[in-house]
Amino acid sequence: MTQPSYEAATGAAYDRLAQRYSDFAAHHHTTHPLHRALIPAFADMADPARPLADLGCGPGHVSADLHTRGLRVLGLDVSARLLAHARRTHPGPVFVRASMRCLPLAPGALGGILAHYALIHTPPDQVAGTFTEWARVLAPGGPVLVSFQAQEPGTGTEPFDHDVAPAHRHSPEHLLGAAGDAGLSEAARLVVDGSQDRRRGWAQMHLLLQRPV
Repeated sequence: MTQPSYEAATGAAYDRLAQRYSDFAAHHHTTHPLHRALIPAFADMADPARPLADLGCGPGHVSADLHTRGLRVLGLDVSARLLAHARRTHPGPVFVRASMRCLPLAPGALGGILAHYALIHTPPDQVAGTFTEWARVLAPGGPVLVSFQAQEPGTGTEPFDHDVAPAHRHSPEHLLGAAGDAGLSEAARLVVDGSQDRRRGWAQMHLLLQRPV
């Protein structure tokens, strides 16, 4: 399968701002502990016999975090320049250029999937198919951790002026509905109150899903 056109455009946009985004992302990850809070639980739930995928891995900072926990990590992204930064900076994980909508993996190959503020660039009408693809490559019992800027409950989706590429905020119901149709169920969630976002005042959600055993 070929890469979706919206992902090609997203990759090109991140290529143009690769260094700026790399500096921001690493700083944000190390200075905002609430946004890391569910990562240890995700890592503990994953099957250690299989690799984990960090989808939309960007400059590789979250992949490196998972690698320090003794896990095999596959970082995938559509930006060649971000992947080059990741390989230079974080030698432990394996970084590959690939689409999160068309993963080059066998069914059940992964012990877990993390998408840290990466699904926001997927158009709303493509979210269901993306979850279906994730469920295909996920082993039974495997977790999925999705982080995103959240809409108010019951409000669906809304585009917003992301600094790099077109993006959407999602309500939890929208993502949970699409995930449920793909066979993924909610295990836990963490909502970071909008008061913690000094720029926009938006809530952030970290949604932990799981493929049933």
